[in-house]
Amino acid sequence: MTPLALCLVLTAAVLHATWNLAAKRAGSGLPFVFAVGVVMTICYVPIIAGVAWFGGGLHFSPGDWFVVGVSTVLKTGYALYLQRAYRKGDFSLVYPLVRGSAPVIATAGAALFLGEFPPPIALLGGLIIVAGIFFLTHGERLWQRRPGRAQPPRGARATPSSRARSSRPTRCGIAMPSPITRSTRSCSTA
Repeated sequence: MTPLALCLVLTAAVLHATWNLAAKRAGSGLPFVFAVGVVMTICYVPIIAGVAWFGGGLHFSPGDWFVVGVSTVLKTGYALYLQRAYRKGDFSLVYPLVRGSAPVIATAGAALFLGEFPPPIALLGGLIIVAGIFFLTHGERLWQRRPGRAQPPRGARATPSSRARSSRPTRCGIAMPSPITRSTRSCSTA
């Protein structure tokens, strides 16, 4: 890995952790999600302007707008579910459950509904993720019958599936050749 790639990965990790910590501390639902959306839009304006300027303009087809719209709705739903989960649950329980479950659910959904089967090494990685979540969230306690046992909040259970659903339209947009939203090719050919 080049030093630049390592720097980008570490920067992304810090930004990701900062976002989740801010989401937990904010606990305000829609106002926080809206504010983050405004900040992200402001950050994207120079990138979109650069693509438009150096790439010969922006050309959005109806398929491009569809991908943007579906991705926006699903990611907003995910962010709202995440806010709810963080308000009701402990960060150390919600975070691994949400972040670890979504890739597994997205992989299972892709296999079941789209016929995209991952290679065996990816399945092994998914099993390791599930095992990690299981032990980080004290899943072994599921077999112990104790009154008053702590349960993950509802938002924590709903958020991974929301995140998994938002991954597919985003992946479809990313897999297509246009620089911003990609072309109108269907996601099944991506």
